[in-house]
Amino acid sequence: MTAAARIHLPEMPEWPAVLTVKEALGYSGLSESELRRRVALGDIVFKAVGPNGCKVCPKSQLDEMIKKIWSEGNGIPPTPVEDLDFGDD
Repeated sequence: MTAAARIHLPEMPEWPAVLTVKEALGYSGLSESELRRRVALGDIVFKAVGPNGCKVCPKSQLDEMIKKIWSEGNGIPPTPVEDLDFGDD
């Protein structure tokens, strides 16, 4: 790993307890389309708060969603072994 590729902890921000959509994207590293999909699935819930209705979600929901993605194998179900048999025998 090159020195430029290393992330130094002092450079990482301290994330607040609730995040805006833009902050959630930066925190999770997900694409906008994947975050939208996870909102549609109910994994993440953004709520409008404050007088201007800024939409935020709890960082803890993002943490749980990230764990769920990793446990799902990136969201792709495993392929059954029998589907790999092309009948070449």
